[in-house]
Amino acid sequence: MAEFRHFRAFVEIAARGSFTAGADALRLTQSTISEQIAALEKELGTRLFERGRHGAHLTESGRRLLEPAQRLLRMATDIERQAPMGEERGPVLRVGATMGPLFMRLPEVVHSLQQEEAGLKVRLRDIPTAEALLQIGLGELDLGILSVLDRSFHSALGTGIESVVLAEEDWVILAPIGHELAGHRAVPLDRIRNEPLILFPRPYALRMVIDEAFSRAGISVEPTIETGWLATAVRCVELGLGISLVPRAVTMSQTADVAVLDIDEPVIPRRVLTAIYRSDSDSLGLIERFLELLRHHPPFD
Repeated sequence: MAEFRHFRAFVEIAARGSFTAGADALRLTQSTISEQIAALEKELGTRLFERGRHGAHLTESGRRLLEPAQRLLRMATDIERQAPMGEERGPVLRVGATMGPLFMRLPEVVHSLQQEEAGLKVRLRDIPTAEALLQIGLGELDLGILSVLDRSFHSALGTGIESVVLAEEDWVILAPIGHELAGHRAVPLDRIRNEPLILFPRPYALRMVIDEAFSRAGISVEPTIETGWLATAVRCVELGLGISLVPRAVTMSQTADVAVLDIDEPVIPRRVLTAIYRSDSDSLGLIERFLELLRHHPPFD
């Protein structure tokens, strides 16, 4: 008989596109997760995945099963949250946010909301955009605050998931004060192609923005330093270790001694800050208040 863990394995593989990635997410061996899928396929009497060199892809039967399986996992999460465990528990709001200038604003928002809501616990996690999307769909997060490439992202969201654009901002170049470019107001990307570059790691949505900008300019680059920590990137620039590209809001929250240059390109790289949540969430009131408070903190004011 199919078990809950079989459906969880199925959803993880479907979301991540491979048995290996699904096994890593669930901290299982690949043989274990393969056995679970085999058991589920045997119970349902149908093949759920086609496996190939480029990962695992859902069959027609798998596509039909995905939404009910996701719904099952959300129900299990809701039951777990609402079931009493010893002492009476207060409300909990689970928030996932991608690394970026916005993350520096969240502590103030969390503090303000907990001052308003007696007994509220806010669980705040720094996670990648793709992981936040998965956890929102499974009901494991109440609110995701993400950095995405453009507004077309919203059309790709699943049924029952709402999205709100919080802000859009362009990017700037950070250069050491003594660098020859520091005296310019704006520079094209071609001027920095041979400089030591300090960029976000490739899994980050923020890195995708920059890679796309370089691609439009016909440039291929290999960064000298990769870091997801903004403070580290800015400090490296300050010490003359290279040049970085960051969202403009970083310059509002950093006091480092660096030159801030505009990007002189026909299409300026931008990022979109977006909030996503389920429209049927039990925490909808808290989510709306959280977003209202967030809009009153830079870079939104």
